[in-house]
This record gives sequence, structure tokens and C-alpha cells, in this order.
Amino acid sequence: MKKENKIFFKCVFISVLTFALFVSVGYIFVSENAKKVDSNVESVPYTQETPKNAGILFNINGSETYIYLNFDEQKITISLRPDEPFENEIYGYPLDFTVTATSDLICVMADYLNGLELDIEGENYRYTGVQIKDILATENGQEFKAKLIKSICTRSISSRPQVDFFAAIIENSQTNLNLVDCYFWDDYITDLCENLHFID
Repeated sequence: MKKENKIFFKCVFISVLTFALFVSVGYIFVSENAKKVDSNVESVPYTQETPKNAGILFNINGSETYIYLNFDEQKITISLRPDEPFENEIYGYPLDFTVTATSDLICVMADYLNGLELDIEGENYRYTGVQIKDILATENGQEFKAKLIKSICTRSISSRPQVDFFAAIIENSQTNLNLVDCYFWDDYITDLCENLHFID
């Protein structure tokens, strides 16, 4: 009987010891992996970086307009009669992207922004994309182009375009611009549109 008790207690002792060993090893393993996870989490940026400044040359029906998005200074610099690019620069500003399209692109942009307000012959109305396309058939001077750009920027301030606005520009043009380039532009474009600077 005593011998059986000894065997029983030995079995219990070994079982407890084995259990404690497994628990200890498991604890060490979990702790080490938790440290690795913590170190990886710390390396993930929590703040969104300001987008890189970008120079874009628009060619709509053969009429060129250069737009420089300055995210650092929160302003847009515009040339209605851009010089010929010289070593990927226009007036010293970088030429990063080109967008070539027909007036259909203006139509798409206008409809996205729920119309554009334009002063034509002293009358100020909000025009749809189709109406603006018709106007562009006869109005193609620099003065009207400036009005059009100002209206797009004004509507952008109130409408706050999202990333799909830039997706629509890409889909309706021939361009080297892609969504990766402009993914965070929608968070900043409203502030830029409040500060327009025409250089010609």
C-alpha cells in the first residue's frame, strides 16, 4: 500500500513538474513574440506625410495650362501660356505629369463638382458639364480659361473632392498620373485652392 502511495505521489509530482515546465516555456515564447510585435508596431508611421509637390501640364483640345501644386506652401501656381518644357521644367517649375484630353474632361470635372459658376457677358450662372462643353466650342481665350480654373478651384473648396475626382481625371485622359501619386491629394487640395497664383 505504501509502495502504491509512493508511486502515486511520484506520478503527481512528475505531472505537476511537467505542467509547470510547459507553462514556463509557453510564457517565454509568448513574451518574446509580443516584443517582436511591439517593435514592428512602433515602426509603422502614425502620421500621414504631406504629398510631394507636383507640376502638371494639361492639354485640353490643344490648349495647354501648367499647374503647380505646392503642398509645402499650400498654394497653386498656374501658367495659362506655359513655355516649352526645358529639361522637364516650365519657368523653373518641375514638369512631373502630363494630362492630355478633350473638353469631355472639363465636362466630367464640372459634373463631379455639381456644376461650375461662370460670369459670361455680365451674367453669373452655374453651368453643367454639357453646357460648359458647348461654351468651350466658341470660348477658348486665356480670359475664359482663367475663369474656368478659378471656378473649378472655388467649387473644389465647397465640394471637397475625394480621391475619385482624381480617378475620373485619370480615366478620362491620357496621362502618366496614377492613383498612387495623388492618393492623399484630396486631404490638401481644398487648402491649395484657396491660394491661386497666376504667373502670366
